[in-house]
Amino acid sequence: MSLSNNKGVMLLAFLVVVSLWFPSTLARDVAIPNDKILSKSRVYVRNNLEDKSDVNIHCKSRDDDLGEHVIKPGERYEWKFRVSIFGNTLFGCEVKTKYGSGIFVLYNASEDEKGDDGYVGWEVRTGGVYGLNRIQHYAWQK
Repeated sequence: MSLSNNKGVMLLAFLVVVSLWFPSTLARDVAIPNDKILSKSRVYVRNNLEDKSDVNIHCKSRDDDLGEHVIKPGERYEWKFRVSIFGNTLFGCEVKTKYGSGIFVLYNASEDEKGDDGYVGWEVRTGGVYGLNRIQHYAWQK
């Protein structure tokens, strides 16, 4: 067998070992349970402003830009998605009202706390954005 054939066999053996080892190591190191990765996560933001004014919202993750939306009084904007296999999905949203505005993380895969309805829920009020599934409040930044 020539030297170049030995290098090719060694390279092939190395690639086989790495391809068998890496997925099992990755799966062991990921902190997100399989059911979160396989199922869709759902988030909603409800307009609960007392004066019945509109809320403007623009949400995006590293991979998805959901565009700009207007949430009418008493209505909600919702979206669903799959968490990345690395468990690092974040959705940041710019929320604008006549009371103030700000950019807030409204979904973080490592803190995914769904309510009984299966959603991560938020409410826009005059004082800011309030989490419905855990005690969290974002005050207006501007």
